[in-house]
This record gives sequence, C-alpha cells and structure tokens, in this order.
Amino acid sequence: MNTSPALAKIKEAILNAVKQISELPINASNFQPLNPTIDWDWNPVITGTTSKEQYEFCDHMPQSCKPGVQFSSSAKSFSDNYQSFIYALAPSFQPEEILKDIKLKLQPPPGNPADTTYVPDGWTKVIDGAGILRWRPDWSISANPNDWIKTIEANSDKSVTIDLTSLVSDENNSSNEELLKYQSVNGQWSSISIHPGEVQAILIDAEALGRIAIQPGAWYSSAILELGKNGPFISNYQCRTFFSDSGLLRCRISEFVVAYKPKLTIHISNSFIERYKELLSAIKLQVAGFIFPKSDINFEPIDDVNRHSGDLISTVPQIIGVFIECFDTCDPINPPVSSQDIKFGDKFYLRNKNGEYIVGADLSWGANGRQYYPRLGNTGKVALEFTGVIGNVENGMIVQIKSTEEFVGKYNVLGAWATPSCYYYSTETTYQQQNWQITKKNSNDAQIRYGDAVYLSNVFYKNQNLVSNGLYLTTNKDADEWWIIEKP
Repeated sequence: MNTSPALAKIKEAILNAVKQISELPINASNFQPLNPTIDWDWNPVITGTTSKEQYEFCDHMPQSCKPGVQFSSSAKSFSDNYQSFIYALAPSFQPEEILKDIKLKLQPPPGNPADTTYVPDGWTKVIDGAGILRWRPDWSISANPNDWIKTIEANSDKSVTIDLTSLVSDENNSSNEELLKYQSVNGQWSSISIHPGEVQAILIDAEALGRIAIQPGAWYSSAILELGKNGPFISNYQCRTFFSDSGLLRCRISEFVVAYKPKLTIHISNSFIERYKELLSAIKLQVAGFIFPKSDINFEPIDDVNRHSGDLISTVPQIIGVFIECFDTCDPINPPVSSQDIKFGDKFYLRNKNGEYIVGADLSWGANGRQYYPRLGNTGKVALEFTGVIGNVENGMIVQIKSTEEFVGKYNVLGAWATPSCYYYSTETTYQQQNWQITKKNSNDAQIRYGDAVYLSNVFYKNQNLVSNGLYLTTNKDADEWWIIEKP
C-alpha cells in the first residue's frame, strides 16, 4: 500500500479543503485519497435497481484499513462477510430475539428479480458481471450525482481550494515524484521529478466539494457487531476471524468525498519547461490524482515564470477520497455488553431499525430562541444519557433524553414540539414534551440493558413514538420503529 510522504501531503491538502465545507467531525486517520480520481456518475435507470459500479464501490471493502494509505478497492464483499459473521454466532447468543430478527432480514426475497417490480426494504437489484439481474443487500447514499449537482449549481458560493504547494516547497524532491505525471501520445504515463524552485504554486480550485454518506440497508445491524464480536461462536470461529487487521469485517467505506469541476493553476519556471518539453505534446496531465486533458493545457508567460492552468472537460463529479469505518478490535476479557444494565446518567448511542444513529445537531432559530435539531446518520454518533431520576432504567419508566454534544450547550434535552421535527431545548422550564416513556420491544424482564430494542413514546403527544423523519426525528403513532441502545 502506498504510504509515501507525497501521499501524506496530498491527504492533508484534501482534508484541509473538506474542513472548509463541513462542520461534521473529521477523523484524519480514517481518510484515504484516491489516485487517480474516478467519475461519480451513478444514476440508476430503473427504480429499485443499483448500478454495478455503485454497488461494488459501496459493498467492496478497502484493500487496506491502515491509516495513511491510498485507497484501493478489494473484491471482498462486506455484506457477504457480514452474513458469514451472523451465521457464525452460536445458537446460545443473547439477545436471541435480535439474532433471529437479523437472520430474517438477511433472507433474499423470493422469486426471480427480473419477474417482479416489488423491491422489499433492505434489498436492491444489481446486474452482475454475467449480465444477470440478482438480489443484493441494499446500500443507500445520501445524494445521487444529478441531485447533488443541482444543489451545487443553485449555491455558487461553495468553491474551495486544494493547495498542493507544500509538496514542491521541500528541498528533497523525492517527496513529490508522485505528484505530477503526464501521458504521452503512446499512452504511457511518466512521473515528473521537480527540482527545487521550479514550481512555485500548485492549486486545484473546485466549484464544490461534498461528503456523501454510504449507509447499509435494513439487513445490517451495527449493534450486533458490538454485541457479538466476542461470540459465542460455533466451532472454528473466533473474534479475530472477523475483527482484526486481516479479519473478514475489518472495515468498510462510510463516506466518500467528491469534487465538482476542478480547475488547475500551476506556476512553473522556464527551466522546468526546458526539461519537460514533452509536456507540450502530452495527452493528459495528472496532478495529485486529478487528470486534466491536453486540450485544456495552456502556458501563459508571466515575467520569468510560466502559468499553467486548465479545466476538466467532463462536468461529472470526481471521487477524490473515502472515509472508512473500522471494526478491528477484539476484547475477549470483557463480558458481552448485552449483560450490562443501564443506569440514569450512563452514556449510550441510539440506532434505529434502519441502521441510522442519532448524530450531530443542526442549529435553527424559532419563536422561543435556539432550536438544535438532532440528525440521523452513520458518522459523528452522539452519546446520549437518560436523565430524570437515579438508579437503574426500567421498562415503562419516564425518562428524558439528554445529548452530550458540546455544540448544543444547555439546549440539550430532546423534545417533541409543534414543529415537524424534534429538537433539543433547555430544561430551565419544565415541559411534558421533553418526557418519554421507554418500553422494551421484548419485555422479558423489567431491566433496560445495552443491546435492548426499545420504543420511546412521548408523554405529551400520547401514543406517539420517536421515529425517523428523513434526516431528522419526529413522533408518529402509526410507525412501528424501535431503537437499539448501544454502548459507546
């Protein structure tokens, strides 16, 4: 795997640009740049189907999960390996009900996918390499290319700059050998070695950058990965079979970063042009993975320096990097978290039955001041607490749901209000809208534990449960939506 100094600087430059467009937390160690970039042009032709390119990008695991490496996709299917993990759990696994529910969701739909327009939740249709339409576990992305482009074009102030100048400021030119490449007329790619002082600036200006989340469908449960990572397993399986550097479930792609209409500006000296006259007849120029066609390469003399600027001809967004989620820890000493009781004040994550977590909040202003709306997603999970009294949390109790996110400050207790979506508000005044009754989905005893599936019913809006509302939360009395309580 490539872990060169040049790659580290390219990664740093891209992450600095990503920080300009996103308030979401960034885990730099989990970012892997692409070199070269690839087109993001996944647009399904038929509803209920997924293109082979999109499916394999989402489902295939990274070649390596180590920090600081360049991204390369493997041929190993995360969903297939997840299914192997589920069926490697012993029948004595607890909570038994969760395992049964997941196995049901992993059962492929009956019949030939080509003979039906019905697509059940958690599944999609994909044409395989042999041209046969097959059922496959579904992956959703937070935006498709066409809709994302429309949003970007309606907001023209989202441009960002990826500054790569630091790669050529080092006196040791060995660190920049992979920065510049050119393709000659015979199709061969060659690297360009840059001497000190020959290149004064390298900038890539994109009209927009975006973070696109990848979420597994209803077939997936992150809770069971935590609950079952230490077994019990059937014979010949152990934790390290799945959760280790070489394990079957070591990591997956959780997000990818896209750039729209990147434009290159590079300041180079005349001596550089003299050494690389073949650049003038090159077919393509590759800079940090971005590929610029020959038709857009122009040199403009500026004093003793030449300026080289160009645009990608294609308006297709480019995938320039990915964030990965790692599952490479085994802790056989600790007991399974399913046996741990939850007390008021204990921290936990909430995941709905669709695999989405409560993550960071968005700020809005309403008639009563600040309103912090918690969102749903798979990155940036926020730890929550049950508050109200002390002691164990038990089935049927009235609780308040408190966020530990620093961003929300004292406006940290979830409530259901007259607004379409729930938001956090302070408890300086007592509101029944901030009280919730917690009920176990399977009430085998009174104690609430990590790993339990629970309903959260609002006290003010009677018989209305906390449910998803797109990217946000609301209450609904008709939706059968429960939440898994996960240990951080």
